[in-house]
Amino acid sequence: VQSRALLVLHPAALLRIQTEPSLRNPAGEPLGDIPVQMFDTGGLLVTKSNVLVNVIARDYHGAGFGSPTQRALSGTSSRLCTGGIANFDDLRISFASGNYSLFFSAPAMSLTVESRFFSVEADAYAGVTISQAPSAAVAGVRLDVIRLFLSDRFGNPTTTGAAAQVVITAELVGSSCCTHTRMLLTSMGGATLQGSQAFTLTVAGEYRLSARLEFDMQECVDGQELFGRSATSRSAICQSRLAALFIAPPLLTTPGGPASIMALVSVLPTAVAGVPFPVQPVCEVRDAFGNKVSSEYAVAITARDSANQGCVCAIAGPGQACTTASTSRLVQRCPAGGCSAEAFGDLATAPTVRAVANFSGLACTKASCADGCPSEVCGAGNCGASREYKIECSIFAGSCAPCTASAGRLHVIPNKYEKIIPNRIDVAVAGSPESHEPAAGFYSSSGRNIFTSAALYEAADMVRAVPSFRTADKYGNLNVAQFGTAAVSMPPGQPPAMAGYGFCVDLAVDGARSCIAGGASASVTAGFASFPSIYMRHTGPAFRLRFSFGGVDGVSLPFNVLPRPPRIMSALFSPSFSTFLVKFDSPTNRASMAESQDCALVLSATTVASLGAGAFCSWESPSALVVTLGNNAPILPGDSVEVKDGAAIYTWVSWALLPLAGGGVANQRVASEAGAAITLRSPRLSTP
Repeated sequence: VQSRALLVLHPAALLRIQTEPSLRNPAGEPLGDIPVQMFDTGGLLVTKSNVLVNVIARDYHGAGFGSPTQRALSGTSSRLCTGGIANFDDLRISFASGNYSLFFSAPAMSLTVESRFFSVEADAYAGVTISQAPSAAVAGVRLDVIRLFLSDRFGNPTTTGAAAQVVITAELVGSSCCTHTRMLLTSMGGATLQGSQAFTLTVAGEYRLSARLEFDMQECVDGQELFGRSATSRSAICQSRLAALFIAPPLLTTPGGPASIMALVSVLPTAVAGVPFPVQPVCEVRDAFGNKVSSEYAVAITARDSANQGCVCAIAGPGQACTTASTSRLVQRCPAGGCSAEAFGDLATAPTVRAVANFSGLACTKASCADGCPSEVCGAGNCGASREYKIECSIFAGSCAPCTASAGRLHVIPNKYEKIIPNRIDVAVAGSPESHEPAAGFYSSSGRNIFTSAALYEAADMVRAVPSFRTADKYGNLNVAQFGTAAVSMPPGQPPAMAGYGFCVDLAVDGARSCIAGGASASVTAGFASFPSIYMRHTGPAFRLRFSFGGVDGVSLPFNVLPRPPRIMSALFSPSFSTFLVKFDSPTNRASMAESQDCALVLSATTVASLGAGAFCSWESPSALVVTLGNNAPILPGDSVEVKDGAAIYTWVSWALLPLAGGGVANQRVASEAGAAITLRSPRLSTP
C-alpha cells in the first residue's frame, strides 16, 4: 500500500533581521519597517510556521561589561511569523540614548537575533525641566543652585538647537504678596541660577518653584528652527512649548534667627508687692525680615527703676526693712499665693512657642510707691517717675545682643501689714532720770565702737536713739496706713546673755516688762510708733525689745546695757586737813593712772593749783581717791573739786562663763576684768 504524498519540512534554525533600524532615529518617531525572517536548517524560509516572535529594546549606554537596560518600547512587540516573516512596522522608542539594539526572540523555537546598534536622539525641545533645586531655605539667605534643562516631548534633554528663554518663578503658596522671577537664557540646552542671580526669599513659608518657556508663538511656527517638519509637527511642538510648566517639589523657607522683639501685652501701671502682676507680659520674637521665629528661644523679663535697680528685695531678715534690691533677680516668678519673703522665686524667663513667650507669675517684692509716706521716710522719689519700674522683654540670641522691648511701666505698692521693723539700738545705759541717772537711755553708735565700751566718751557726746518701729509688709516695705496703740516688752524665751535674768522675759512677771522702766505703750500714727520714756533697769549683755501691734510682734536686734557712769559722792577733808578723800558711788578704773600719783591726770588745772606745791594723788580703792595736799595749799572746806575735762574715769561690769549648779554653763557676774568673757564699760564720768 502506498501512502499519500508527504511534505517533509526542515526545522526552523535561524532568525535574521531583513532590514536593520536606521542608525539615527528621532525620539518617539517610528523606527520604520523591520522585517524578521525565519530560516530552516536548509537555509530556506520557514513559510509554514505561525511562531510568535517578540522584541525588546536594549540600552547599552553605560553598561560596560554589565547587562544592558531594557527600555520601554512603544508599538506592537509581538508578531506572528507568517510566510517566514514577522514584520515590525510600528516600533517607537521615547528615551534618548546612543547605544540601542532591538532583541528579537522566538521562545517556542529557542531562536534569537539582535539588531545592530543605533541611537535614539532627543527631538526638538518642547518643554523645560528643573533637575536640581533646594527643598529648604532660611529667610534672607541666598538659595542654593537651581539647574534646569530643555527637554523634548518625552523629557529627553536637548543639547542642540537655538538658545531659549526660561522664566523661573518662586511663589509663596497661598499668598499673592511674594512672587519672585528670574529670566535665564539656555546654552547647550541647559541653564543654572546661582550667585547674584539666585533667589533670596525673605518671607517664611512654603514656596512653589516653577519654570516655563518664554517665546514668540508665530516665530516658533514659521521660523527656521523647525524647518523641514510638517506643519502639524511644528504646531504640535510649539503648542507643547506654550503649555510647558515644570513645578518642582515644595520649597520650605524657615524664619531666620532672632533680630527683634516686641511686647504684645504690657503690664498694668500698678501692682502689689509679692503678688503676680494682674496682667502678665507677652512678648513676640521675629527675624530680620519680620517673620515670627520658629525655633524655641529663651526670653527674659527685666524690671529696673531709673537707678537701674531691680524690683526684688534683697532678702530682709526678721525686723529688717527692704532697702536694697537683689543683685541676682531683677524680677521673679512667684506662685499664685504670692512670693516668699524668705527666698527668691524662679528666674523670670519663658520659652517661645511659635515665636511668642507667655509669662506667668511675674511679681516684684520691692515697693516703689507708699502712698502718704513722707519723703524723709520713704525718700524724695516715693511714687515718682524715677522710682517707677520699666518692664522690658529681652532676648540674647541670633543677631540680638540683646534685643529689648518695653512691656510697660508700673509702680509697686506695699502689701498688707505683716511685719514690725524696729529702729536700730546699738547700746543702752542702765537707769532712768527718775533715779537721777541723766546718762540713762538708748544710743546709736553713730560710727563709734561703743557696743561694749563707752569709756572714751561722755554720755552727752553720744547720740541718743529713741526705741521706735515702723510697720511694713512681709517683704519689709513700709506700710504707713496703720494707726492704733502699740506696746513694748521683752521677748519671751529670749533672756539677756547672763544667768539669773530669766524673769525679764517672763510674761507672768509684769508681762515681761519688769526689766523696763517707763511707759510701755505708744500711739501708732501712719505706721510709726516711738517709746521716748522707756529705760533699761539692769546692766548686761544681749537685751532685746519686743514691740507688739495689731497681732504682730517685732523683736529688736540684741544690744548691751552698759553701767551708768560713776559719780562723785563726796570730797571730805581728813581731821588733820592734810588730805581729803574723793568718794565715787561705784568702782572705777582709777583713771588708768597705774602707779602715777600725778593729780593732773584726774583733777582740773584749777583744782590742782589749789592743792599746793608737792601735792599728789593716789587711789585708796577703785572708788576712793586720796588727795595729799602740798605746801601752802589754798584750798578750803567748801571749795569745789573739779575732775579734769577728758579724764577717762569709768566703771565696768564683767561676766565669765562659769558652770551652773544644775549643769551647763552661763555668763555669771565676776569682780575682775581679768579672765572675763564679757566686760561692759560705762561712759566716762561727766565733768562739771
